[in-house]
Amino acid sequence: MGEAVELCREMENEVNGAAVPAYHHLRKASTPYLVGVRAAAGQLCHLQSQFQFQTEACECSSVLEEGEFHRLADSTIHSVQEKLEDYGDMVEVDGFDIDYGNDVLTVKLGDLGTYVLNKQTPNRQLWLSSPLSGPSRFDWDRDTKAWIYRRNKANLYKILEGELEQLCGKPIVLS
Repeated sequence: MGEAVELCREMENEVNGAAVPAYHHLRKASTPYLVGVRAAAGQLCHLQSQFQFQTEACECSSVLEEGEFHRLADSTIHSVQEKLEDYGDMVEVDGFDIDYGNDVLTVKLGDLGTYVLNKQTPNRQLWLSSPLSGPSRFDWDRDTKAWIYRRNKANLYKILEGELEQLCGKPIVLS
């Protein structure tokens, strides 16, 4: 594996004098490893089994600067927390509890399950663990100004609104 990591490091390039951020995914068998590096010409390199390179286009313009990511993520998590605290007063769910600490928002719905929303700074993502839909990773979409799950283009707020209404029986508006 050390050879593959070294290959990634050697691929760091500059485009027009400015480094372009991207990530390399290193895979051996089926185990993914994430190695943060810079890649030229907006390409995302994948090292697949046997460490062969394959490239695909990268939307590098969507990568947030760390400060901007923290501002957007913190604002989103705190907004969700405030609205869920009000929502908890409206619904009759035994064991409804909200806890926020270390950048992790935990929403307990008693026997209905637990939601966890947290920041993943290296990936510039918000991660949601849901008792209904399972784990999801959301990226900030500059066009819609929303956290979007790339696999199905779902909006974080819409997922939470729909699932909470399904579980708790009352609508909630997060956006």
